[in-house]
This record gives sequence, structure tokens and C-alpha cells, in this order.
Amino acid sequence: MPRNSDMDSDWKNRQRPCPSCRESISVLATKCRFCGEDVAKPKEEIRALSKADLGGETIVHRAPAGSVMEALEQFRAEAVAPTKGIPTPLPLDLSPVDADGLPLLNEYGRGLASVTSSFSTKTPGQKPPEEGKNARLIRIGGLIAGALVVIFLGVKGVGWVAAYFAGEEAAPPADYVNRAPEVLASGGPLLEALGAASEAISNADSDENRRIAKEVLEKIEAKIDDILNDPGWSVEKISDAATLANSTARIFSDPVALRLREETQIEANLYRMVLMPIDAASRRVRFKITAADGSRSEIGPFAEGDVIEGRMKVVRITPSSVAIEDPRRMSARGSRFREVTFETTNPTAH
Repeated sequence: MPRNSDMDSDWKNRQRPCPSCRESISVLATKCRFCGEDVAKPKEEIRALSKADLGGETIVHRAPAGSVMEALEQFRAEAVAPTKGIPTPLPLDLSPVDADGLPLLNEYGRGLASVTSSFSTKTPGQKPPEEGKNARLIRIGGLIAGALVVIFLGVKGVGWVAAYFAGEEAAPPADYVNRAPEVLASGGPLLEALGAASEAISNADSDENRRIAKEVLEKIEAKIDDILNDPGWSVEKISDAATLANSTARIFSDPVALRLREETQIEANLYRMVLMPIDAASRRVRFKITAADGSRSEIGPFAEGDVIEGRMKVVRITPSSVAIEDPRRMSARGSRFREVTFETTNPTAH
């Protein structure tokens, strides 16, 4: 086979590693100039010859065009500069045009277009891609959240939620009116007025609605105080005052209402204490009292002058009764503190 002079020059300049010391030596060397080891001369048949060295040509592989316009551009390029060794396709017939104003393809172009369309045609009966699992869970969660908003907040609540996410201030319904002043003016139940005031704050927590709720609370507190200071007091009336305070805190859990319920309940429990049998020898007494959590416990012993639960003072002990003074409530005459007598039917005999 004839050799090219440039190819022989390039071959002589090539390097390879020595099998022994790994230094770079000529591919034609038979002995390493670094370590002195004999190395085999490479065989002629291992030379890498290119297609150009062999006198051949590079074959161009043609692929179908992706669209009609690409096919037209490909045909134009081939007509201008035909590839060596590949026959030039038939010229386009540009006289007729289709409905879109584009030239019609000849037989060669129509064949390529039919091949391209066969890859993009949808298979009959093919199902659309399935919805992802995460997208399906998000859609179901959104439906559940919307249903809960409608159930707990009603139709108006949906509008408030939409206004919140839109960055708008949720305004109360235009037709809503705070009924608490009307109930107070007509002398209606205070708890009904408090319920109306609480509902107004739920719809629109404004300073005016807060002021009305405070006014109702002050009237309820004054009524409870009147019951507890009534000269004709009784344990039943004090229990009624505790019930009113408890209902107030349930309707409107304001700090004032919670404090009023706690204080009234403690006082009612003190007045409902049960006297245990009296030890006449030691002149000391014990009581059973109901705690704030509803449990009953025994407290004492107490002697005369002792203070019960930080409030009631033991002023007198007899074999069958105990007199206790309440410094927070006045007597019927208003000249001294109220005195409460607890009696027992089973005094201890000595």
C-alpha cells in the first residue's frame, strides 16, 4: 500500500511508554535510552490509518426532517451545495400551494413527511398520563379544607378567609347590628346582653364593641355584689351569685369575668362549709369544704381567733355551734361585720 510522506513523519514523532521504566520513548525504538532495556518494535499493522489515508470519504447519514419547513430548508441546502457521493433529490414543484400558502412537497418530501408524522401520531385508545400522587393528595386536601371552612364558619366565613389571603381586612357584614345596647335599654337579661356583645366582637372586634361588652360586665358584677351584700342573705342566694358568675365566664372569657367567677366561687364554698363534731375539751373545730375543682376536703382544727382560708375569722365556739365573722360583708345594721353561725347536731360530750 502506498504511504504518504506526511504520515511517515507523523509516525516517527510519536511516543510510547517504556514497558520497564515507563519513560517516553519513540514508537520505533528497539532499546530504551533511559534504562537500557530492549523493547520490541511495534508491528506495522497496528498503525492507525484514517479514512482519508485510505482514500475514502466520510459518509453523511441523513435523518428525516422534524417538520415540513425543516424538510424544505434541507432540500434547498442540498440543491445549493450537493453532498459528494449522495444523489441530489428531485427539485420541488413550487407552483401549487396548500391551504396555508406553503409549497406542496414532491414525492421525495411527501415520503419524509409521512415518516415523521408516523412517530407523532397518537395510538388509538391510548390513556392520558396519570395524575401524580402528590398532586392528587394536594387536591383532596384542598377540598377537605374548603368543606371544613364552610361547616364551621358558614358562607360568611368563606368570604373572610378569601379576604385574608387576598391581603384585605375582613369587614363585618353590612347588615350586622350589635344588639347588646338594645337589650340593656329594654331591661332584658344581662346574660342575653353579654351574649350579644360577645357575638358582636366575634363579627367585628372593634373598640366600640369592646366598650359595650365592658359595660355589660360592670352591670353583672354590680348585680353579683348586690346579692352577696344583701342583708337578707342566705346560702341559696350566694349560690345563685356563683352560678351567675360562672355563666358570665362561659359566655365571655374576659379576664374580668374569670376573676369574678373565681372570687364568687370561693365565697360560696366558704358559706357552704360543713361543721364537724366539736371537741369541747380542746375547744377546736374542723370543717369540710368544697375545693375549686369540686373535691371535698377537711380543714382545721381552728381555735377562737383563727382565720379560715385567709378570710373567715372564728369569733366564738360553743359545744354545739361556731360563730364566724366575714370581714368583707357588713351586717344587716351596717355597724359591724356579718356573723355566720355553723351548728352541729352531734357535739362531742365530755
